[in-house]
Amino acid sequence: MFVHFGLFSLIEEGEWIEYIKNIDRNEYAKYITKFNPVKNWAKNIVKTAKLAGCKYISITTRHHEGFSLFDTKGLSDFDAPHSKAKRDVLREFVLEKQFLNYYKKAANQDGVAGENLLRLLERRLDNVVFRMGLADSHKEARQLVLHGHFTLNGHKADVPSILVKVGDVIEVKETESPKIKAFVEAMKDVVAPKWLELGEKSAKVVAMPERDDIDFELNEQLIIELYSK
Repeated sequence: MFVHFGLFSLIEEGEWIEYIKNIDRNEYAKYITKFNPVKNWAKNIVKTAKLAGCKYISITTRHHEGFSLFDTKGLSDFDAPHSKAKRDVLREFVLEKQFLNYYKKAANQDGVAGENLLRLLERRLDNVVFRMGLADSHKEARQLVLHGHFTLNGHKADVPSILVKVGDVIEVKETESPKIKAFVEAMKDVVAPKWLELGEKSAKVVAMPERDDIDFELNEQLIIELYSK
């Protein structure tokens, strides 16, 4: 499935409409104040692709006129975060597709699909960092992993979605960050789940997480029902 949408979608014309109809650039750029995809657009795209039997989805993330669906991190103000949407639209698609992949993997494993899904999510590297007490939230844990503050079995690990396995050792790299140093100091008081064995500034995976290790209210069966449709 090929997906193309952007400011030109608001005019309900093709993506080259600015040039075909010779629209003044300043006038065309004003559509950024109206660009605001519905919140569940990514879910709808993925669901449609699934129902149609598509093997992959290709999405144009930046169009010829320069408008980007993603956060350009200050390189330009002609992007989705500077539009009416006020958010990184592409990230919503990436996360939706990634979650669907988790569902497929969970559904193909032996056992209850809902519990399999939660166990997979629990094994993510960013969640392990959170479970080690090295972040105040999962969002912060993800950022710390992206910034390369940890090693996995002695090797650099900066991909939050890495799934750890029994025997893996996650360790905090040497850092000058006062905040991370404070987190490491506080690790001695952290009560980790039984599948993690905490060290001075590390954690070893000693077992696979079970449903009882996930200590928050969640009806995983509703998630499975949603993604199985």
